[in-house]
Amino acid sequence: MTLKITRNEAKGLMNKISSLETAIMSVVWGFLLSRLNVTSNKLQNVNIDCLDVLQLYYSLIRLIEQTRENFDDFETEALAKAVGKNYKITTTRKKKRKVFHDESESEDVNLSARDSFKIHTFIPILDELKTELETRRHAYYDIFCKPFTFLTKIKELDNQEIRKSVKLLQNIYKNDVEFNDFIN
Repeated sequence: MTLKITRNEAKGLMNKISSLETAIMSVVWGFLLSRLNVTSNKLQNVNIDCLDVLQLYYSLIRLIEQTRENFDDFETEALAKAVGKNYKITTTRKKKRKVFHDESESEDVNLSARDSFKIHTFIPILDELKTELETRRHAYYDIFCKPFTFLTKIKELDNQEIRKSVKLLQNIYKNDVEFNDFIN
């Protein structure tokens, strides 16, 4: 009895693995993870400048934006590798919804399996990844770069701009530095 269950589970897993959707996601993730790994290694360098960190995050965000637009390229590459060459057609019962008096009774849009996968899986994953990268980029800017950037261009700033930047830094490190000593 357990042999039949194991075979059935293995068959189900094989069907999932050999689907076109899985092939597309493996191509996309292979591409993205290789780029993320290179960036991660650069971010872990002890000599990296905080402005370089911002640039690396910005570069990753642009990569995600470009990846979002290149679905057709990933699909073509996955078709060459996939066992299954068609999208899984999901059949679900059409939901009836109440139509209010101020609405027309227009038909709901039926998407192809390809478009449904692209809209409901591919794009949301990339959008979420982009949002997370933007959050990290803003955190690096607000926490690390903004307070200290003036030090990199201190020779170009006038005294008033330097004092303003020092006040910002002093507000962040209230307990660590006395303002009068620090500003001098």
